[in-house]
Amino acid sequence: MWQAFNIPFMQGLEAFLVVAVALAWLRRTGRLALITAVRAGIAVSILAIPAAAQLFSETDRQALWQGALGVAAAVGVALLIVCVARHSRRRNEYFPERADEGAVAAGGPASIVGIFLFVLLVMTRQGMEIALLLSTLLFQMYSDAAVIGSAAGGVALSAAVAWLWVRFSPRVDRTRFLLATLAFLAILLIQLSISGIYRLTEASVLPYSELVNWATEPFGPEGTYGPTLTYALIVVLGGCLLLRRRTPG
Repeated sequence: MWQAFNIPFMQGLEAFLVVAVALAWLRRTGRLALITAVRAGIAVSILAIPAAAQLFSETDRQALWQGALGVAAAVGVALLIVCVARHSRRRNEYFPERADEGAVAAGGPASIVGIFLFVLLVMTRQGMEIALLLSTLLFQMYSDAAVIGSAAGGVALSAAVAWLWVRFSPRVDRTRFLLATLAFLAILLIQLSISGIYRLTEASVLPYSELVNWATEPFGPEGTYGPTLTYALIVVLGGCLLLRRRTPG
């Protein structure tokens, strides 16, 4: 029962929370065109998830695809960290007093396409695994209603956690918001990098795969310490909200 709840909950966090953090940062900086790209990425990913889940279930190289998508997501997060850190150096640009002041900045075609593809990747990557898990519980394992409800509840709770950050992060003062955003993205980068490398070693496509697999397994998705990294994401954002101070004015 616990695993039926916990696995989709953690997968949902990795999908929903990263989008929530990106969306909150874009709103805080007034980059309205990029917010539209985020919404478009979410919409397209919802349409793409069933087909992606079907293709993923039929391939015999699941570890390879999981690893490749994980590394690609890590690259996207690294680029987002660079973007946040770069713009944080210019305080007035990073936190305009009104949302429309920053709407033109960082709204070029490359930025729009980049954030769209990033959201599409992170949502589809975890969404297809959640869809496979739920379909397995529903149609193959003949699970009882409690198990199915636990899995659905895990997904719903992860979405609720993401919504809380989008809803209440504007009340956090500027410094705490920036630090929480960068800390979250740094932890996520570590998690995605380890998970991606671990899956690639399972597919035996990296040099010294056996040795690297042994070294990364405790920090992988099913490892002893892997879930700790996921829950650390909640701690960072939750602590920021609990300790928030309202932005002056």
